[in-house]
Amino acid sequence: MVSQAKAAGFPAKNCQYGHTVAMPKKEGFKPDELNERGKWLLSERDKQGAKDIKVDWLKNFPGGK
Repeated sequence: MVSQAKAAGFPAKNCQYGHTVAMPKKEGFKPDELNERGKWLLSERDKQGAKDIKVDWLKNFPGGK
């Protein structure tokens, strides 16, 4: 998702753009390892009933880029 966020013009430099850990593992995903932005994206996914998170939702993140 970092490369997708960069391509969309967001200042994502690494996984910590949405996570609190530098290299999160898919198989051991823990919602408490998400930062404010990551938790917001997860809640947006649930609100919209989507299967996956969409990077373009970041433009609506209330905390800014």
